[in-house]
Amino acid sequence: MRDIKRILYMNLAKQVPLRKIADRTGIPYSTVYDNVTLAKAKGLTWLQIDAMSEEALERVLSTHDKQRPMPDCAYIEKELKRPGVTLQLLWLEYKEANANGYQYSRFCELYEVWCKQHDVYTPMHHKAGEELFVDYTGDKIPYICLETNAQKMAEVFVAVLGASDRIYAEASKSQQLSCWVESNINAFEYNEGVTDLLVPDNLASAVTKANRYEPSINQTYKAMGSHYGIFVCPARVVKPKDKSKAELGVGAVQREVMAPLRDRTFFGLHALNQAMRERLSVLNNRPFQKRPGSRESFYQEIEKAALKPLPATRYSYRKWEVGLRIGQDHHVLIDQHSYSAPYKLAYTKVDAAMNLNTVEICYKGEVVSRHARSYVVGGRTTLAEHMPPKYRHFFESYDKEKLLIRAQDVGENVFKWVQIVFDLKGRPPKTVCNTVQGALSLVREFDELRLDSICARAILLKIHSYKSLRSMLINGADNLPLPIQGSVDSHLPQCHENVRGAEHFA
Repeated sequence: MRDIKRILYMNLAKQVPLRKIADRTGIPYSTVYDNVTLAKAKGLTWLQIDAMSEEALERVLSTHDKQRPMPDCAYIEKELKRPGVTLQLLWLEYKEANANGYQYSRFCELYEVWCKQHDVYTPMHHKAGEELFVDYTGDKIPYICLETNAQKMAEVFVAVLGASDRIYAEASKSQQLSCWVESNINAFEYNEGVTDLLVPDNLASAVTKANRYEPSINQTYKAMGSHYGIFVCPARVVKPKDKSKAELGVGAVQREVMAPLRDRTFFGLHALNQAMRERLSVLNNRPFQKRPGSRESFYQEIEKAALKPLPATRYSYRKWEVGLRIGQDHHVLIDQHSYSAPYKLAYTKVDAAMNLNTVEICYKGEVVSRHARSYVVGGRTTLAEHMPPKYRHFFESYDKEKLLIRAQDVGENVFKWVQIVFDLKGRPPKTVCNTVQGALSLVREFDELRLDSICARAILLKIHSYKSLRSMLINGADNLPLPIQGSVDSHLPQCHENVRGAEHFA
């Protein structure tokens, strides 16, 4: 009322124009106009106003308010939760229904006074489908572990929708990343949809590096948000009002869910969460004290339809490791095991995503390598396509399957000969591969038909040497008729001085 007295003094006593009063005081022109007009309509002079107390002046001026229809502030609060609805829009609708209603500034002032009387400290509103606040209660609840029969303490996760205040809570094993992500997903499914924003506290499972403007979000948590089309926007550090909904939800869960269950014994988390669901239903359906409806009714009426639908598939948890460097050997160490990446990415930094069965290596947001996950500590997993071409050829030369494929491409007899050589006992695999490589390399010196013919002869003569094959090709043995299997070598002369005959042994 001191500002009103000041306005009336400047106009009634000093004759200052209304526009100048608004400029000098910073008070909106409409407020200046309304109060001066009202005082003049009451026939008040400055001497009369100056003699009044602030309380008496307020009573005199407020009597005129009763002649105008009061805005329905409870309705205004409810409608402001709907997407796109503003005080300006609600005032226009109010003026259409009440031509002699209050002007916009007085309309806002009346609503602000009502908010303060109903424990709403600020006219800032949460739009339906806009925000979901998530946090842990800090207090734990005991249960009996079915695997060990020992008592353990469960963490309690809480999620609160911004507009309807609908609460979800569940018990989980810990605050570790996997449990945190699972609890968030369960909250989405409980609400049958997702909001635009997800507002967590700055716990380690959500935020890797806190910052007032652009905090660093945990990569796994961020990937989960992307899967559901929800943007993770953590509350500022030491700013409890940023997550006031979560704080109120935590208090409600502690009072209405955890406290009533304090003397009960639960065997396993599933039994505990079933009991919590029953208490949640009671909490969400309990009528509000200072406004009509309940959390559940507000959710059904204004928020459920504003939520975005859940995706067709549930998010599959993956653990991320970021900022890993690929070594000179085009391998990167992930969880104590080395996995290959394309050789052109050597010395670059990549991210890795892991689940129980698969490891994916990502460069600039794209998957460049995918491996079956190995739990061999110190082991290496290498894909041939990731090697430089010269090394790829070297390693392929010791691959039995690839050598057999090459042999089959040359000829049927070459393939059979290579199979026989691989089946030989007592030779190290590497030396066998060297022999096969040498035999296949003869294609470059001799044609495929000659090599296939020589291999047919070598099979009959049980020749398993690269040098022997090459010598036979050089000497043209492939032009001689094939020996009869099991007979003496027919390509050798049968009568010469070294053949003694049966008479020698008579």
